[in-house]
Amino acid sequence: MNYAALFAFIIRLVGVYFLYSATAQVIVFLSAAGFPASSGVRMHFGWSSVLSLIGHVLAAMWFFKGAPPYSGWAYKELADKKDNS
Repeated sequence: MNYAALFAFIIRLVGVYFLYSATAQVIVFLSAAGFPASSGVRMHFGWSSVLSLIGHVLAAMWFFKGAPPYSGWAYKELADKKDNS
């Protein structure tokens, strides 16, 4: 496995983490909106939870695309190392 493939795998793994976090926030959001949670406790939610959910979904999508600025920087560094050796 070369470094570029490993970097792409790690970037997408971070995207999976953000997707998991967004899924957990959706569950909390739905339980706070009136759907009963497993414990039966109602929670308070506000705009901060909605913005956090949107942020995690956008971050997951960005990392699944490969995080273009970071991947371009990393691949440039790898190409420079190959040219110098």
